[in-house]
Amino acid sequence: MVAVIGDSANMGSIRLHAACGFAHAGLLPNIGWKHGRWVDSVLMTRALGPGATEPPPPGR
Repeated sequence: MVAVIGDSANMGSIRLHAACGFAHAGLLPNIGWKHGRWVDSVLMTRALGPGATEPPPPGR
């Protein structure tokens, strides 16, 4: 699962996602203009099920 948080200063959202098992995956600096300033986007990911710890089921 991927979370895209629209401002790297939004620590509340970043902490909430981290508490739900999301991990920092990347930063897209200065890609949005909001309220008169440039903002970053933070990318966070979380595995669904076993994720990369197991191979996919047959036929996928």
